[in-house]
Amino acid sequence: HLTMQVVEAQIRHYLTKHYTVPQPSVETTHRLRQDLGLNEWEFLDVLVHIEHLFSVSLFDNSLVKPLTIN
Repeated sequence: HLTMQVVEAQIRHYLTKHYTVPQPSVETTHRLRQDLGLNEWEFLDVLVHIEHLFSVSLFDNSLVKPLTIN
């Protein structure tokens, strides 16, 4: 049984290990792109990681805007 603290800690650990996000600055209210500065590809990578880690499906048209080349 996962607690919210465990979920938050695992996501925070992934963000700080793979991206230039200092761990103390990651709050549960932060948005990945707007507040933490992740680009579109980093955002998608984090979503995929969360899906695999917790065996959930997050992809939905309301979550991910279409990617464009410009």
